[in-house]
Amino acid sequence: MNTQFDKIEKKLEDISKKQGEMNVTLAKQSVILKEHVRRTNKLEDRVDDVESWRDKAIGIIKFIVIVAIVITAVAAIATLLVL
Repeated sequence: MNTQFDKIEKKLEDISKKQGEMNVTLAKQSVILKEHVRRTNKLEDRVDDVESWRDKAIGIIKFIVIVAIVITAVAAIATLLVL
């Protein structure tokens, strides 16, 4: 009977040891996750900046296209009036 208790005690010690190892692994992963979140947030901020500049560039390009269309239309009308 005593040997069964010894076996159970040994298994409980093994489980406790594995649980301790899991806690260490979890702590390491938690630190890694915090660093990952920090870097991800930093990159998201940079992407927001790039998107802002992209939106401004698209607006400028649209303005240039509209001005070019107006200039072309005025030149075409002027050419027709001269003929």
